Amino acid sequence: MFLKLARAAGLTVTPLLIGIAIVTGLAGPAKSTNWDRVNYCNTYASEAVTANNQAKKLGCGFYASRWSSLPNGHRAWCMAVSNLNDTYAQAKLRYNCLIACKNKQYISPYCTGVHI
Repeated sequence: MFLKLARAAGLTVTPLLIGIAIVTGLAGPAKSTNWDRVNYCNTYASEAVTANNQAKKLGCGFYASRWSSLPNGHRAWCMAVSNLNDTYAQAKLRYNCLIACKNKQYISPYCTGVHI
């Protein structure tokens, strides 16, 4: 259902969105090696930049670090968080913000804020 909504909203279905769809309750990987985390954070950074590009294309006007077009900041944040669930929460928030913008709905202040 999640991926169907993403496609219906005209958003690019990416590996991170698929991960969100698979993982319920925002549960991240139970255990990961550093190599896994590096690869995961590289993907996270790429998806965050893609979301930013979609927001720009839609004219959403989002700003702050959550919407940076520079992957290094996203990657560094991902590597630094103690709980990968935080990255799922960020990705889900970006997705919800993009949906709201695309549908011309109320935009939460969380959409424009810094990482929470």
